[in-house]
Amino acid sequence: MIRSTLGIILCLTACGSLLPHEKPSGRAAPGFLSSYNNLRPDQTRPDVLVWRLDSADFASYDSVLVEMPLLRRRADDSLPSPVECAALCTQLQGAVQSALSPHWKLIHELPSDAQSRSQVLRVKVAVTSALHDNGDLPPNGQWQLWTDHPRNFAFECEVLDGSNARPLAKLVSFDRTHLIQHTQITPWSDIQPVFPAWSADVEWLIRPRKPPA
Repeated sequence: MIRSTLGIILCLTACGSLLPHEKPSGRAAPGFLSSYNNLRPDQTRPDVLVWRLDSADFASYDSVLVEMPLLRRRADDSLPSPVECAALCTQLQGAVQSALSPHWKLIHELPSDAQSRSQVLRVKVAVTSALHDNGDLPPNGQWQLWTDHPRNFAFECEVLDGSNARPLAKLVSFDRTHLIQHTQITPWSDIQPVFPAWSADVEWLIRPRKPPA
């Protein structure tokens, strides 16, 4: 019994912690992102929903903290075992770190002083069943995307300023799951091959872009 309880704690710790707006409350659990209302399809990437703060200058940050990912499905769907959960979260975190390391220095915890924190991008990611505000309200005009395969996987990402936790960018990726079988409830073990594509989505979301000439 003690070993089982310890395993559950390990899984919850390894797979990230929930912020107040992420606390589950049954089947209609709030989503992973702080909000979904401002997500829109990108003109160059119709396979994702995206939002970026207009004034965000990702090139001005010198380091990035990729937090331990979360694995989440609706309350009536099963999660992996604690060992599998921890392994998947660690692998996904490593994939995102590898995708971002060419642009920023990787750190593993927020600095203690405010000045240093202001130079850090916090990257939060989750693999979900596209859980969102109250579990049943997709962004305007996105009903088909949110309901087409509601029991399979989506990838969600939110990037925050390290000093004040202000959201700078958000992304929900669906089309990447074409690598996953949609005709049945997908086993968690099948998501690992999609990690490189999802990590590339994070890099694309916040890649430093040269100003127009």
